[in-house]
Amino acid sequence: MSSECINIDFVYAESPARLAHDHHIEAFEKMEDYAIKGNTVVGTKVLYDLFIQSNSEIHDRWPFESEEQLRYNSGGDSVDLTDLCVVYYRFDELAFLNNNNDHPLADDEGQLLNEVIEIVKVGYKATAEQPVAIYSTTPDMPDIGRPPFTAESLAKDRLTHLCWLTVFTPRLVETYGRETLLSAPAWHVEELDDGAILLVCHDDPSWRSSIQSVADYIGIPSYEECW
Repeated sequence: MSSECINIDFVYAESPARLAHDHHIEAFEKMEDYAIKGNTVVGTKVLYDLFIQSNSEIHDRWPFESEEQLRYNSGGDSVDLTDLCVVYYRFDELAFLNNNNDHPLADDEGQLLNEVIEIVKVGYKATAEQPVAIYSTTPDMPDIGRPPFTAESLAKDRLTHLCWLTVFTPRLVETYGRETLLSAPAWHVEELDDGAILLVCHDDPSWRSSIQSVADYIGIPSYEECW
């Protein structure tokens, strides 16, 4: 899944992909700082484009390696990843994260990366159904062949690894601990209205920084350990 772009994946257990996708578009249509051109959200104050796309099955987005990763049924807990759909945000131009004088609107330290965080928060509230997982894929991630969960880990409200940006849903917060997450040594940690916690490990747009210390603090493998 490695690429030269940043993706934010919103994974849903029940919503049809087209319906979830439309809800995300509608969420930005209501905001004066954004304009919609097809599947593209154009920032009217910050100069970059956000592409919103969807897959009817998460298996189309992430080819899983085994049947065991796709389906889990034990002790009354049952999860089938082929029932999930994903809406993903794609930022193709990474230069907007540089936060330097080359960008005409990057007046403040962290301004543009904070804009990404605000966009993720809009996406999190775009649908009535809460996502079961929200995470990023970044240019430094190897093609590990799967998202930060399997069917079994979702059934047990756990992640298989930490990504650069992760929204810990309320159920995941219960698993990993509110105080642990809020005190994690990450660049940005924010509790959302419903008790979810949004965490961004570092603000290094060159992706040279490791997320290992944050992962170790929370007690979850980092994607670096999946190489």
